[in-house]
Formats: sequence, structure tokens, C-alpha cells
Amino acid sequence: MKNKDMFLIDDGEEDNNNQSWLCSFEEVVINIFTSVGFIIALVLIAVNVEAATTNNEILLNDQITLSDVHRGSLLFKSDNNGRYSLAPTLKTDVSMKVSGMIVRTSLKQYFKNDSTEWLEGIYVFPLPESAAVDHMKLRIGERSIEGQIKERAEANRIYSVAKKQGKKAALISQQRPNLFTNKIANIGPGEQVVVEIEYQQVLKYDNGQFKIRFPTTITPRYIPKNSTALTSNIEMSKSSTFVFESPKVLDAPKISASANVDQLNALNIDIALNAGFPVKEISSRYHKIKSIMHLEGRYTVSLLNKDIPSDRDFELLWQPELGSMPQAALFTQTDVDEDYHLIMLMPPNEISNNNQVLARDVTYVIDTSGSMYGESIRQAKAALQLAISRLRTFDKFNIIEFNSTSNVLFSDSRLASSKNTFIAKNFVSRLKADGGTEMKPALLAAFNAKSDNEYIRQIIFLTDGSVANEAELFSVIKSNLANSRLFTVAIGPSPNSHFMTKAATFGRGTYTYIGKVTEVKQKMSELFSKLEKPVMQNLSIKWPKDIVAEIWPKRLPDLYVGEPLIFTAKVNKHKKLNNQHSNNLLITGKRNQQAWKAELALNNSQENSGVAVLWARNKIASIMDTIREFRDNSTVDIVKDLKQKIIKIALAHHLVSNYTSLVAVDTTATRPIFEGLKVATVANSVPRGAVTKRILQGSYAQTATSAQLHLIIGVMLLLLSIFLVVRHTVVSFRDRVAL
Repeated sequence: MKNKDMFLIDDGEEDNNNQSWLCSFEEVVINIFTSVGFIIALVLIAVNVEAATTNNEILLNDQITLSDVHRGSLLFKSDNNGRYSLAPTLKTDVSMKVSGMIVRTSLKQYFKNDSTEWLEGIYVFPLPESAAVDHMKLRIGERSIEGQIKERAEANRIYSVAKKQGKKAALISQQRPNLFTNKIANIGPGEQVVVEIEYQQVLKYDNGQFKIRFPTTITPRYIPKNSTALTSNIEMSKSSTFVFESPKVLDAPKISASANVDQLNALNIDIALNAGFPVKEISSRYHKIKSIMHLEGRYTVSLLNKDIPSDRDFELLWQPELGSMPQAALFTQTDVDEDYHLIMLMPPNEISNNNQVLARDVTYVIDTSGSMYGESIRQAKAALQLAISRLRTFDKFNIIEFNSTSNVLFSDSRLASSKNTFIAKNFVSRLKADGGTEMKPALLAAFNAKSDNEYIRQIIFLTDGSVANEAELFSVIKSNLANSRLFTVAIGPSPNSHFMTKAATFGRGTYTYIGKVTEVKQKMSELFSKLEKPVMQNLSIKWPKDIVAEIWPKRLPDLYVGEPLIFTAKVNKHKKLNNQHSNNLLITGKRNQQAWKAELALNNSQENSGVAVLWARNKIASIMDTIREFRDNSTVDIVKDLKQKIIKIALAHHLVSNYTSLVAVDTTATRPIFEGLKVATVANSVPRGAVTKRILQGSYAQTATSAQLHLIIGVMLLLLSIFLVVRHTVVSFRDRVAL
């Protein structure tokens, strides 16, 4: 019995030992898993918090509560619960002077510091893509400080030194031809600082109308995949900032703009219009205006209401009286050593009656990304439905829709039969906007589609153009265009006009802007008219004998129906015009294999002081296009030389460029050294018609980053770790009680 009892006792001890060992092993596994999960969770959450902190340059002290706010304001949350600080408010007054084909614009940006802190205001703002920015003034009370043009690095250094010294300073830098940054240092509590910016541009003329456009806000730019930084909310739930870094977009943080649903950014616009001919009608499609005629062809135009929100682009149109539109115009600026010319010539729409019927193979590419949500996608779908209806039975077509991925309707182009167009319209009606804006795969799919040589290849690209990797996409277009032509259709209240215009230029097509659904039919009909008629090609210019001119753009574009030829030229004064030879400029071209030519007298011009700046702006833009073509290491020296050329031209003509900036510094320090300086980003208004949730909270999906996923996984792992610890503690306690 003893032996048996001893056996039983030994067996029980072994069992208990095994159970103890298993419990210990379970504890070790749980502890390891819990610890690892807890660490991973903290890392994932910390990365997101760090990104938010890194992107959030606003470090203002708490000043007010929500109950203190009585108007739309941009607030920054403080460390103290329920306390906020006010960011600078912005008001913009725009004054335009139109003389013939040239516009001189002055815009005053009023920055008001409503907080009790000393602030540095940073504002990312849009301008027309062709704007030649050449002057800036910093106004403090009655004093005015003229901005100086400097190389970009030197301008940044001057500004930084002034900021540290407590001096008022302003810095204007170009991030894109249509996107600029304004920094204003040392705005005192309750103080207002005014920055006045001036620029020159050429009017657009198309289909019998002159037009001028002023962008007022920014649709947040999409950063392509493989971006390395995260998005984060830095203000209240009603506002967001978009700050990314990407291998493809090295300047992403500089072009990322805050948006706020309550930020009105009051806008006023006044225009002095000297058309130079009798005007039939003046109108604005997106704003209510009032106009007063003073003399024939001279008007003052202004917004009907004052201090309106800056939530959509402003566009003014005027139409000449029948028969009063000049077929040619020459503007000249006389300088010490050179004459600068701006030339506009209107070719006839029809050269012969034997117009060829063009069979077309059309690929429609439609953007269905998150930034198109709301009014924009409705406009795009309406435009595409109309385009499908316009197809003739002998035309071929296909549709590609894209967001984070691309989707092709047919495996290859199909004839526009009633069956195929029905399928296409049904496909379009079901499109929804969501996700990122991965344009490159969609463009490549369109360019690489099989094509019949008997058809004219046309690609119609409907998008808001809200991307940041423009240079990469331009390279794709130039490298893959072949015999195709790319026509861009800008959709929405504030599209990226730089991308849309340049993409059409590289694509040898045209650019159309649709700002609201009610104008889809008119704008698309005008585009169809261009698509269905022959193009004016092989344009060339012959100058009078002994005259050597430097023309920009160097390669004259093809012209579609209703479009004028516009270019700038510099002529050395040592080569004077004389009466022994013809003083006429000869321009030749072909449309539908029919020759066309026109002559323009160079000694019959209008004097205008802004032509030299426009010539310089065109030359810089052309050199920048060349720089984009050199993307490998073997061309580093060539790129350096081209950059130096741009700097030389920009400094000579006092122009802001990619490599030059305007900087203004006050002589007297106003901020006490012991007072800190806080940084505050001035928000843009959310584009009108955009769905707030998509603009402000949909940044994760639209930027194709995994920030939100990382945050969710981190929180889930943290909760799981806590659950396992609690469960294990409860089970252990229960087992002990049972024993």
C-alpha cells in the first residue's frame, strides 16, 4: 500500500508540476505577446502622433474658448482642454487693369493677427498659371517697403535673419507657376500687415470671347503612391491641413494647403477694362457683377457684393461687337537696347469649302477620385454623357475611369453603335468618386491602346487636375503621345490650371474649363467643334530682312478653330527697321492641306510697358520645360547651366521664378527679443460644391497612405494587449481561489 500510495503521490506531483509548467509557459507566451503587441501599438500610435506634431507648425498658447467665437475662424487647439488660439485672418482685394491684350493685376493680402501672440503667417495661394509676378510691397501702417528680387536661397536667408531679429518681413516664393507661398514674419498681437503683389498676364481669347480668370482657392493636391509621410488633422474637426513628402514630389510640404469650412477669406475684385473696341456683352459665369460704361470700350467692373468668400475661381468674359474684333494686334515695349513685341493674329476658321470629314478614335479618361466628389463628378459625368451622344456611328471610342486604380470599359476601341453607346452611358451613370488620383496608369493605358491609322487618335481627359506630381505626368505625356492628341477638360470650382494647360500643350490639344453643370453643353459643344475640324499646323514666322528676333514660345503651337496665335519676341535695336525693305512680319501655316499666310506691319504698334516681363516669363517657362526633359545624372551640368539662365533672366526682369523670390524687410525691429514667435498657417476656403467630409476627413484615402490603417491597428493591438493582461489576471485569480 505504501508503494502504491507513494506512486499515487508521485504521479500527483508530476501532474501538478506539468500543470505548473504549462501555466508558466502560458504566462510567458502571454507576457511576450502582450509586451510585443503593446510596444508595436505604442510605436504605430507614436508615429501618427509624431507626424501630426511634425506637420503641425502651429504652437500657439491657449487664449479663448469656443463660446468666445462669434464668426467663422480658424482655431488651433492648445494643450489645455477646451482652450484655443486664433490664427491670422485674411482678406484679399484684387485690382485689374486691362489694356488690349494685357492685364496688370495688383492684389492686396490683409493679414490680421487676432491672437495675443506674435505670429509668423504662412499662406499658400493660387495665381493664374501665366502670371508674371514682378513686384511686392510690405505695408505696415503708413509705411511701405519695396520687395527686392533675389536668388531663392539668398532671399530665404535675408528673411530668416529678419525674423530672428524681430523685424517685419515678407517673402514671396513660387512653388508652381500657379502656386505661391507668402510668409510674413513678426505680426504683432492685434496687428494688421498688408502684402501687395503685382503681376502681368496676357488675356485669353477663344471662340469670339476674351476672358480673364482669377483663382481664389486651392483644391488639395494628391500625392502619388509610395509617399513617405502621413496626413494629419492639425486644427479642429472642421479643418485639415494636407502635408506630405514623397520621392516623386520633393516639395510636397510647400504646396500643401490648409482648408477650413468656416474660413471665408473675404474677396473683393475691381476691374478697369479698356477693350480697345466696342463691346457687345460683359459677363461672369460664377459671380454676380456690376459694370459701368464710361466711354465706348471702357468699363469699370466689380463684384456686386463686397467681401464674398474665396471659394471658387472668378472669370470675366467680354465679347466684341460683330465686325469690331481686330484680326491682328501688335503691342511693343521700347527699351534701351531692345524692343519687345507681343503679337496676336487670328487665322480664319475656314480656308476652303472642301473640309475633310475626320473619322476619330476617341478615348475618354475620367477622374473618379475623392477630390471629384460632389459637384465635380456630376459635371464630369454630364460632360461625358454628352460626348458619347455626339459620337458618329463611324467613330470609335473607349472609356477609362481612374482613382486609386484604373478601369477600362472595353478591351479595345469599339464603333459608336447604339448598343455600345448604351453600354457606355450606363457605365458612366454608375461612376462614383472616391480614392486616390493615380493619373499615370490611366494615361499610359490611353496612350498604349491599339489604334487604326485610318482614324485620328484623340484623348479627352476630364479631371480637376489636383495632383502634385505634375512634372512626372508631363514626362509621361511627352514620351508616349506619338500620333495622339490630348485634350484636357478641367472640372470643378478651383482646378489645377497649370497642370491642365501644360498637359494640353504637351499633348498638342486644347484646354477647356467647366465651372458648373449648367455650362457643360456650351463648353463641350465648343470642344467638339475643335475636335471635328482640321487643325492649323506648321506655323512659321519670317521677319523682315536684317531683323533677328528671339521668339518665345520657340515652337509655335497648332491652332484649333476659334484660337488665335499669340507669341512674344525681342528684337535688338541695332537692327533697325528701314524703308528699303518690307517692314511686315510674314506668318504662314496649313489647315486641311490648304496653305494660309498673313502679314503684319511692325511699324503699326501700340506702346505697352508690360511686354518685356511677358517675354521673360515665356522664356523662363520654355527653359523649365527643357529642364524637365533632363532627368538622369549625365545631364547635371546642363541643368545647372539652364538654372543659371533662368536666374539671370528673372533678376534682370525682377521676376519671381523657381529659383528667385521677392523679399521685403522693415528696418526697425518690433518684436521684443524675450517674446516668442509662433507659426500659423492661414487656411484656404474649401472649394464651393466640394463635399466637406471628403475634403477634410477623406485625406487618408485620397493620398493613398496607410496612416489611418496604422492608427487603427495600433489602437486594436493596444486594446488586445490590455484585454489579454486583464483576462490572464482574472483567470489566475480565479484559479488561486479555487485552490
